[in-house]
Amino acid sequence: MPAELPYPAVFKSCISRLPHAKPESPVRGWTPARRVKPAAGWLLTLVFLLVLLSGAATALAQTAPLVCSRDNQFINNWYFGYKAGLDFNSASNAALPLVRFDSQMDAPAGSGVMSGDNGSLRFYSNGEAVWGSNHVVMNNGNGLDGNRLTTDGPVAIKKPGSPATVGGPTSYYLFTQDAQGGPKGLSYSEIVIPAGGGQGDVVATTKNTPLARGTAEKMTAVQHRNGCDIWIIVHGFGNGSAGPTDTDNRGDAFLAYQVTPTGVNPPVISPIGARHAGPQGYRGQMTASRDGERLAVARYSETPGDNSSSVELFAFNAATGMVSDRRLIDSGAGRYYGVAFSLSRSRLFATVMNPPRLLQFDLTVANVPGSRQDILLKTSADLGSLQAAPDGKIYVARNNQPALGLISFPDRLGARARYADDTLQLGGRLSGLGLPNFNQSSLLQLGFSFNFTGCQEITFQANSPLPNPDSYTWVFKDKAGTVLGTRAGQQTAFTFPAAAGFYDLTLSISKSCFCREITGSIFLPGRPIPGIIAASQTLCAGAEAAPLTSTSPATGGVGGFAYQWESSPNGTTSWTSIPNATREEFAPGLLTATTYYRRGVSSGLCGPEFTNTVELTVLPTLNPGSIAASQTICAGTEPAALTGPEATGGGGPGSYRYQWEILINGIWENAPGVSNVRTYQPGPLNTTTSYRRRVTSGTCPTAVSNAVEVRVQPAVTPAVTLAAPLVQCPGTPLTFTAGASNAGPAPTFQWFVNNVAVTSGPTFTSSTLVTGDQVRVAVTPSTGLCSTGPATATVAVTRTPTPPPTLAIAVQPNGRVCPGDPLTFSIASVTGAGPAPEYQWQVNGTDVAGARGADFTSTTLRDGQTVTLRLRTTNACGQAAMAVSNGITVRVLRPVVDAGPDKEVLAGTSVLLEGRADGNYPVTWTPSTGLTFPGNDPLRPRAAPDVTTTYTLTGGTGDCASSDQVIVTVRPQIRIPSAFTPNGDGRDDTWQIEFIEQFPENTVNVFNRWGNRVFSATNYGRANEWKGDINGVPVPVGTYYYVVVTKGPLSRSYSGALTVLH
Repeated sequence: MPAELPYPAVFKSCISRLPHAKPESPVRGWTPARRVKPAAGWLLTLVFLLVLLSGAATALAQTAPLVCSRDNQFINNWYFGYKAGLDFNSASNAALPLVRFDSQMDAPAGSGVMSGDNGSLRFYSNGEAVWGSNHVVMNNGNGLDGNRLTTDGPVAIKKPGSPATVGGPTSYYLFTQDAQGGPKGLSYSEIVIPAGGGQGDVVATTKNTPLARGTAEKMTAVQHRNGCDIWIIVHGFGNGSAGPTDTDNRGDAFLAYQVTPTGVNPPVISPIGARHAGPQGYRGQMTASRDGERLAVARYSETPGDNSSSVELFAFNAATGMVSDRRLIDSGAGRYYGVAFSLSRSRLFATVMNPPRLLQFDLTVANVPGSRQDILLKTSADLGSLQAAPDGKIYVARNNQPALGLISFPDRLGARARYADDTLQLGGRLSGLGLPNFNQSSLLQLGFSFNFTGCQEITFQANSPLPNPDSYTWVFKDKAGTVLGTRAGQQTAFTFPAAAGFYDLTLSISKSCFCREITGSIFLPGRPIPGIIAASQTLCAGAEAAPLTSTSPATGGVGGFAYQWESSPNGTTSWTSIPNATREEFAPGLLTATTYYRRGVSSGLCGPEFTNTVELTVLPTLNPGSIAASQTICAGTEPAALTGPEATGGGGPGSYRYQWEILINGIWENAPGVSNVRTYQPGPLNTTTSYRRRVTSGTCPTAVSNAVEVRVQPAVTPAVTLAAPLVQCPGTPLTFTAGASNAGPAPTFQWFVNNVAVTSGPTFTSSTLVTGDQVRVAVTPSTGLCSTGPATATVAVTRTPTPPPTLAIAVQPNGRVCPGDPLTFSIASVTGAGPAPEYQWQVNGTDVAGARGADFTSTTLRDGQTVTLRLRTTNACGQAAMAVSNGITVRVLRPVVDAGPDKEVLAGTSVLLEGRADGNYPVTWTPSTGLTFPGNDPLRPRAAPDVTTTYTLTGGTGDCASSDQVIVTVRPQIRIPSAFTPNGDGRDDTWQIEFIEQFPENTVNVFNRWGNRVFSATNYGRANEWKGDINGVPVPVGTYYYVVVTKGPLSRSYSGALTVLH
């Protein structure tokens, strides 16, 4: 299923289920229902309730009161296909129609439906019978002269002028046609529904009234130009006489019947376009544009490439009934079936039944045939009729499918039209090839265009679906229902109250027996609200003011605003417009005196409206005060605190902020550790330093005090030296002596080993120091000396290296061996062996007698024993040292291999063998025929033998070798014939599938071209081979399709075409 279609949000009002198409020549702002923003940039929101209190034309006696008929509601229920149904009463461009489950009708092709003024069901028909609103066949409702297989189903219309009196019964006409150009042709029956609804009756005296014999399966209906009558348009079928008044078998002509309050007039005959004759020229849909100005016709042929198959476009004169201006849009595809116009009449869609195609043509270009596009179909199904619907979409019949296709945006080209195969599911019911047929003018909508022409004034222009109405009536109300005014004429202007809000309007048009009414709700934003500006400011003299901005933006109006800033010296009078100050914000710049500002706001044709006033106050000059005084200190001590009086000017007491600064490399920087204090206490100083105080007040410029200097006397820096001792063996005493300078006559010494204090005095001796120890001495200058502090020196201890020896051994062969095989152990690496090393080989930690050399060989070791080597020697300082090597575990075992499970393979294919070994040693496969080794894995070769083969896996050699076998069974592939001749001549009388007996658990199924299964068997073989029959009856010659499935380890599925010949 394709992804869910994205339907744009709309207002939940009655209009949401109505088509949103523009008229042929749209006026700016025209709409029957949507949010609108006119080109002038003003924001006007129209939320139309559009209860459409009248629909298509209604014919009345001229003396009877005018009764508006909401004929747009007549098409709000659809019944079609195999008991399928849809309810469009709540459908919209954002919501699909509801699925109905109450249909009792099967209509493999077209159908007809009629609903009442309020969208409730009246009756529905497949051309052979008619069902009432309670889904029971009407009284006298069987035996109609139509046919359920007719492409364009019956058309139901309300009889012009009915009801004859207000509150009386309503009469309808149901027009039906015979199928395949049959002898019953075109006829009609009258249906009467009692006042208030109900079951109704088919009038016996007018039932099956004949109009023409020999008509194609094409029929549509549109409103007459007079707004009262209705045209029923059909096309003849056959090779009848071309006389000017002949109506039977007129395969060369259109027949247009004008239905009036007095009945059905003789047809207007238009001999134009392709002749509709055999063998299947009767099939294919005909439809009209909703304005009644265009006809589209699909002519069906069973033969692809037949140029008599076509899609034609014609002009229709709704005043005279004449068809003209034939244009060939497409031809040669054969099974053309459905046609439909988009509601704007800018696009034409057509279907090809099968192979299924959905075609789109752009009727706005000169080369319409060249504009053809194939709309992508996601699933394959026979396509049938097309029908525009009350929700603005076009629906596509898909034969015997559980869902209708739909075109969401028919006025868009190509993929942007958003076609979906099965978004609209039918709740388990099935579609046929047809959809409901109805008066296409029921899709017409009354609308109007609009524009602002003054403050709160809108000029409206009505757009009538009927030319030259007799009257236009506009009624304007507030939401309380109070009438604000009325207007007449196609164009009118109305000034609404100043307050923002919703206002109701009703537009009614009438002509003779036609009337239609539309009701909407309009939101007017009112006069602009200028918003709030901010903020009042206090500034130092000569300072630049911050920009004035909105804390609350301008609102109301029509959404676009024009601004003009004004200034005043006192805030009450003398307001002056500021040149070029026309933006939402304003920067006053440098000010020397207190000034007041406000902003004027205009929107569209309304304004200006003024904001609040803000005041910008100018303050006196800021004085930072003087600080005292310069001083001299010793290095490393704190100076006296730096002080000064409070600043003056600026914003006055309480507004001052202080920042002390220090001069570093000629640049003044913030002094560390202080914030907003009048007095500053510097920390200890080591260099002469200058200070000053910076003062700020509000947004005023910074003021800076005088600078003071703190002069610093330098201190003596002591030093100490410490020599590193000679390198000696561990345990030898080491003596360290410190040499001090610039430390005065009586310095003190402190010794540390690895940062731990150990002793004091000018020297230090120790015999326990080891390599890497850190010896540090700290010298503190004599008491009273001005210095920078203690001095230190550090040396590292280095002893003669005496690393322990290391030893590693290896064995050959390195791996498992068979019992009795020799193993040789040797020294792999040794360090620190000294001049006279002594070696001893050990097994499980026990010395091996006489094994004191660098190598050791044995044939008597047992599995699991551990062999090590011990080394005894002396280090560089003559001290005894010992090392023991790594241990090597003896492995004495026979190899074990496993060739893996037996395999089966189809001839010509390969299989992976699954060998295993319990160690890492060489293995071989025999024979090597048909073996390859992917990834160089010696245990898992891929086998592709031509015949059943036994492979042997061998590991090890001689008496210590191990082997295992695997059998690869090769089975032949089955052979499936693509044709056979079950004609009883003894040759190929059955469908023989070679080698299938080797796969006993098999299934065989054969299907015809429509997907119906004609043969099925399990364990297929010579005993139950197909003889080309169904239950003993030979199948027709032709192509069939098989699916053969084998089971077991070599299961496969086979499919293809099978030709049966006789």
